[in-house]
Amino acid sequence: MKLLRLFPFFLLLAGCDIIEAPYLDNPISALPADEQCVELAMQTEPFQQPIVRKVLVEEMTGHQCGNCPEIGEIIHSLKGGIFANKMVVMSIHAGALSNPKSTGDKYNTDFRTDPGRDLYNALNPFDVVPLGMVDRRDKIIGAGAYQSRIQQALDLAPEAGIRVFNCYNPDSLRLTTVIDVKYLVEGGENDQLAVYLIEDNIKDWQKDYRYADPDLQGYTHHDMLRAAINGTWGEPISTGPISPDSRFTKSYSFTLKAGWAPENCKVVAFLFDNDSKEVRQVEEAPVVN
Repeated sequence: MKLLRLFPFFLLLAGCDIIEAPYLDNPISALPADEQCVELAMQTEPFQQPIVRKVLVEEMTGHQCGNCPEIGEIIHSLKGGIFANKMVVMSIHAGALSNPKSTGDKYNTDFRTDPGRDLYNALNPFDVVPLGMVDRRDKIIGAGAYQSRIQQALDLAPEAGIRVFNCYNPDSLRLTTVIDVKYLVEGGENDQLAVYLIEDNIKDWQKDYRYADPDLQGYTHHDMLRAAINGTWGEPISTGPISPDSRFTKSYSFTLKAGWAPENCKVVAFLFDNDSKEVRQVEEAPVVN
């Protein structure tokens, strides 16, 4: 990845001092790739637009869960429809119905992840799929009232803003993500920042009991959790008190696995209270712009 900065070749104003090369002591292109990304992110104000509330919907599912596609399609439709640009989705494949089969030619792909297992064990006391969570405040089993629950969460005043800025090197599969956070209210002493990688438009087997033949080949899986970039539960956003207007910048580097489609991948970042697990704000951005 090369990040270039252009410099004037001529000084057009009379009376200006002539500056000898090199023009910058530390040009961006001379920095390591992760530092280049941070410098590039700093060139733009991350919160130019008014900060609005966004909602995180986590869907616990499995490719052998025949009741899960109906819920997944409801969630995906809401995200692309009335809640466009207001809703972030993370689909977590975990539990017994996410296990891959070791024989045959169906359901062989392993979509499970260690962070997905940990989230399932901690946040799904019912040990059931499908299960939805809205900002980890509200758990929904079955079709549920997703639209009304999401709207209730969006009606809350925003507590913080998040900007996700990504740089990706296709040769090394290396991703650097810069996360900016601005608080609008006083922060909690247990506030955590969690950063995940998800992948959309994955074609594979899925069981769906709405069909006479429930085994669907080439089913489209959306917003699938692939990895936790800074750990399953993230890290503390601050080591001290957080007052309104406090701002934080964090950066992380991560290597995508071969076989993942970077053009379908996104970085999801959210703030949450590590005691209650409730989400305060969420944002996402594509790996490849």
